[in-house]
Parts: sequence; C-alpha cells; structure tokens
Amino acid sequence: MHLPEKIHTRHYVILGIVIFVLIMLLIVTRPAGKATLQQISAPLVVTTTVQRMDLYPRVTVSGRLRPSHHSSLHFELSGQLVQRLVEPGQQVEQGQVLLQLMDEDYVDAVASARALYQQEKKGIARDRRLLKLAEENSALQLKEVERMERLRSESLTSRSGLDAAQQRLVQLQSDATRLRYAVDTAEARLNLRQAELNRVERQLDRAQLVAPFAGTVNAIAVQPGDYISPAQNVLELLDITQLDLYVDVPGHVIAALSLGQTVKVSVDDVIHNGEMVAIQRDPDPDTFTHTLQMRINGEGLLSGALASARLSLEKQLQVNVVPVEAVLREEGAAFVFLLQGNKVSRIPVVLGIREGSLQVIKEGLNTEDVIIARDVASLSEGEQVQIREQRQDKTKVKTQQPAEPSHEG
Repeated sequence: MHLPEKIHTRHYVILGIVIFVLIMLLIVTRPAGKATLQQISAPLVVTTTVQRMDLYPRVTVSGRLRPSHHSSLHFELSGQLVQRLVEPGQQVEQGQVLLQLMDEDYVDAVASARALYQQEKKGIARDRRLLKLAEENSALQLKEVERMERLRSESLTSRSGLDAAQQRLVQLQSDATRLRYAVDTAEARLNLRQAELNRVERQLDRAQLVAPFAGTVNAIAVQPGDYISPAQNVLELLDITQLDLYVDVPGHVIAALSLGQTVKVSVDDVIHNGEMVAIQRDPDPDTFTHTLQMRINGEGLLSGALASARLSLEKQLQVNVVPVEAVLREEGAAFVFLLQGNKVSRIPVVLGIREGSLQVIKEGLNTEDVIIARDVASLSEGEQVQIREQRQDKTKVKTQQPAEPSHEG
C-alpha cells in the first residue's frame, strides 16, 4: 500500500543529485576571466624646504644632589675606643674631637721623648762650655811647653819637666777635639731627638679622631669598648651647606662649558644659582661620556633630591636645518630624499647637532632645497611621488631666532 510513495520519494532524491552534479560541471567548465593589470599609485608625501637660521642650543641634564664634602673617617692606629663624643645628626666644627682611643701608652712615649730631648739639649750646652775651657787650657799649656823648651835649650830646666808639659798639652788637645766633635754634631743629635718627639706626639694625636672639615655627623659605626683597627671606617661626616649635582654628558656638550661658569639648577621647580666646579675632559672608557660637577647652596635642600640643569651649548650661526623625521639613518650613515620634479633622490648628508625637532645638516643640502619631510623609510631612490602638502609655514615658525641667551646653564 505504501510502495508507490517510496518510489516517488526515490525519484526526487535522484533528481536532486543530478541537478547538483550539473551545477558543479558548469562551475568547473566555465571559461576563465580575462586578467586585468591595476596600476600602483604613487605614494603621497609631505615636503618641506631646507631652512638657514641661527640656533642657540641647550641641553637639560638631571641627577641627584650629593654633599659637597663626604668623608668616611678612620683611625690611623689600633686601640680601644674609650669615648664617643658626638652622635649622628650633630653639627661639628673643623678640628673638633669626635672619638677618643685609650692613649696612656702614647702619653708615656711623649713624656719619655720630651725628657730625652731636654737632656740632649742641656748636654749640648754643657759640651759647648767645656769646649771653650778646653781650648783655653790648651792655649795656656802650649805657651807653657814653649817656655819650657826655651829653658831647656838654656839648660835651666830638666828634660822630664818638658816631657810632662808636652803630655799635658796632648791630653788637653785631645779633650778639646772630642768636645769639638760633640758640639759639631749637636744639631744633628738634637734633630733626631726632635724627630722622635714629633713622631710620638703625632701618635698621641692619632688617638683622637678629629673633624677634617665643618659638617654634620651622618653615621657612627663603633661604641666605647670596641677594639678599633687601622683603616676601619668608624664615622661618616657630611658637609651639606653646599650640594653638588653630578651628571654625565656626551663630548659635544662640554665643548661649550668652562670651569667657574654660572649654571641654573632647578630643584622642585625652584631655580638656584650654581657654579661649574669640575669638568671631566677625558671621557669614561666604557660609556664615552664626561662627568660634570655643579655646586649650589644647600640651605633648605636635602641631599639626594632630584635636580636638573639647563646648559647652553655652542651657538650655531647660519646653519641649514631640516625636521628630524626627514633624516633616514642606515648603517651609521644619514640620508634625506630630495624632491626633483615628481621623483625623489636619496642624498647622503653629514649631520650636525640636533636641537628639539630640528636637525642641523653640515653637508649635502643647500638652503631652500625641497625635501621629503617625513615617512622616508618607505621611499627608494628615483621613486615617483605625489605631493600632499608642504610644511612651509610650520617650519617657519620654528626658524624664528630667539634672543641670544647669556652663557648660563
């Protein structure tokens, strides 16, 4: 009863398959379309002209303020600490005693050396008096010998008397010679005693640690009773009345700087007058930078504060400049793209300094040359371009000459 319906459904399935096969055959066997070439349009570029102008370049450098004087102090001899006379944060004067070692042995050594010096000094005075007497006695005895020799020739005196007088003369002359040597070497002996006294007095002084400059005690690393060894850092002393700003700069920056020049240092947006106190002329062998040291008054400021200084560089008078983004750098060389008609030429150039968004061109371009102002990395030699706009007005605003600044940072 249901057989005809099944046959009818089977016919529809077969018909659908046939239609699908015919459609696929039509798709596969359709003729290929004709290929068409689309022309690539020239890229749009922005141009500008090479400007000639005066530049007064400056560079801003920053760093942390440090104390102008910072010393880690130590004793020069060993001993036990008996007194700690200051505490961290305390202001001290130059020469003030900070720490004291046990010094009894050094006191005794000074007393002994001083006594020996005085003894030598008095001995020298005695030898000088004795020498004077010995010389006078020798002169008298010589006259006595001469008198007895005359009497001996006249047979008025005995030979034995003359011999005794001559022996007495030799003895007196020997004493005078010995005393003369003592007097002649007196200054040398006294100097030796003085040197020994000076040495032990210095040792006694070294039992005290004194402030080499006026400043603030920052830290103390020892307590009374500690045994101190030479070269052991025991106290840190700072002078924060003046603070120094250290910065590292490239070589072209220091060419316009000099010692003693005035610089402006900004701390928390407040400008302070400073002085250039040190310039490292030979660069660091690793970084090829030069260290500058600027000093300002530390009143009201904290060591470690962030500070910045603006330094004037060498003036650039009547130089050619282009926008920084107009320069293509490849493998250490620099290029710009010069517009010639509707094509560009890649021109090698020699760069000068950069000031803000402007790049000085030392060689390779002439004033009023038209170049590509940006997006130069995608261009190639001889490529045809379309000019979208020219940055003439924008560049002119940048080339207005500022008033010549004073030689300050």
